Amino acid sequence: MDAKFKMSWDHEGWKKYTSSILQRDWNQTVITAINQLSAQINMSTLQGPANKVKVSLELFQLILELEYTKEMGGRYFLNDKEVIVDTYQKGNMLYVYNDNHSVEPKALNPKTPNEFWIMSNSPNLEQIHEDYKKYTTKELRIIDSNKLVGEITVENYV
Repeated sequence: MDAKFKMSWDHEGWKKYTSSILQRDWNQTVITAINQLSAQINMSTLQGPANKVKVSLELFQLILELEYTKEMGGRYFLNDKEVIVDTYQKGNMLYVYNDNHSVEPKALNPKTPNEFWIMSNSPNLEQIHEDYKKYTTKELRIIDSNKLVGEITVENYV
């Protein structure tokens, strides 16, 4: 996944603080990192926050230890975000994204009646814009769907 927003989180970051912080307590802070990226996605696109967290099989073990991870009908959720396990994903990468991420152009809710918004990460955005102008006078706004992805590099875990 190509990520617009990137940050790192250190699994052993608690060691920098007093001995009163335990590893299981520190692990909860990864939720803060996930929520920060989710908020950046929302502010960047105005199409809502992240609704998925994609992790490797190794990082899924960390996610399962978190207080707010729930299993429902064979699917896992971290707060309001669905957890997707990708067995082919690099072990220390965690992706936070809005599942509107797509190569195909997708219509979005316009902010005014005179606008039409689409989302795409197509390399042909200029051609999409030219084709669109043939059919309407509405202003076209194209949102690069890569803005919908955040990446957390988890250090000292895998």
